[in-house]
Amino acid sequence: MTSQEKEIHPSHPTNPEQSATFLSRILFLWIQDLMKKGYRAPLQESDIFPCHPNLQSRRVTDLVKYYWNIELKKKSPSLPRAFLKANAKLIFPITLMCLSQSFFFLAPAFLVSKLS
Repeated sequence: MTSQEKEIHPSHPTNPEQSATFLSRILFLWIQDLMKKGYRAPLQESDIFPCHPNLQSRRVTDLVKYYWNIELKKKSPSLPRAFLKANAKLIFPITLMCLSQSFFFLAPAFLVSKLS
């Protein structure tokens, strides 16, 4: 948590995902304590930890500004191209997630068509 975040949310705990192991991230074990706490009693604002630094809008905005400034130097700047370059790390995982979800959705229909 940065000093600026501590000033805004002094009572908020740090984000456990930042110190979580690889296995803990994959299995979402890092959020288990918060889930238990929310199961036992309603969560308060002070229970919620701040967003992971990689997901904060400040970081994404700075990346988009950086790539937009590069695009402005070209003959035909493209804002979608700047967004794609700023979020290039997310394209592959999002594509895999969409494929995975479509397989989950289509698999029963495929099985029913093959069985009948």
